[in-house]
Amino acid sequence: MKPQVILFDLDDTLTESKQKVSEEMAQVFSRLLETSKVAIVSGAKFEQQLNQFIEFLPKESNLKNLFSFPQNAAECRTFDGNLWVEQYSFLLFDEEVVEITGALNKVLEETKILENEVSYGECIENRGAQITFSALGQDAPVSAKKTWDPNQIKRKDIQKRLMEIIPQYEIVIGGMTSVDITKKGINKTNAVTWISEKFSLPVSEMLYVGDSLFPGGNDAIVIQTGIPTIETKNPEQTIEIIKSFL
Repeated sequence: MKPQVILFDLDDTLTESKQKVSEEMAQVFSRLLETSKVAIVSGAKFEQQLNQFIEFLPKESNLKNLFSFPQNAAECRTFDGNLWVEQYSFLLFDEEVVEITGALNKVLEETKILENEVSYGECIENRGAQITFSALGQDAPVSAKKTWDPNQIKRKDIQKRLMEIIPQYEIVIGGMTSVDITKKGINKTNAVTWISEKFSLPVSEMLYVGDSLFPGGNDAIVIQTGIPTIETKNPEQTIEIIKSFL
């Protein structure tokens, strides 16, 4: 049975990491929007979702059926026909930003994990509702990111150390080189819960598609909601998943 709402991760699910959506993906995704409510749930900022994916959808796409949940669902935006309207936002306070960045810098100093690494832009980014650590920088090429921490060993160590210092925050591994930090309780489950409540829809009638549904992956947190899931290996496989619902 076709799900009433389908939620997708972005990087390595709908697109390659921080790369523009492919023409084929844009076309099949647009077709899905004709008949289904669809959500993008990712650690990226809303502007990144726009620049990487949404703005490249065909002009006739039914964006009223699209829900954007940036920063691991710390925010929600919907399209009213003209503008993207904020539905909620759990922004970090200034003192929380200082606390989180201080803890990150302490862990990076302890582990020396960035010594001798080439940096492609800033490694610690304040996205408003989320602090993101990207080991090689925000603009690192995919080729470099793929080989830096493929088994998440380095980031699991960072995550563990951060949990000891700032356990009052949500700390998850994201993407290929990232660790995302938000307020406690703010994670991708917010997207599932918000949609379920807004449309009075059982989570059993929804679906989540992501590349990191394995234990410790940044998509795995949604499993606790009871939502059905499909793990994808890459955007090419996601295209085939989408086609199965058209």
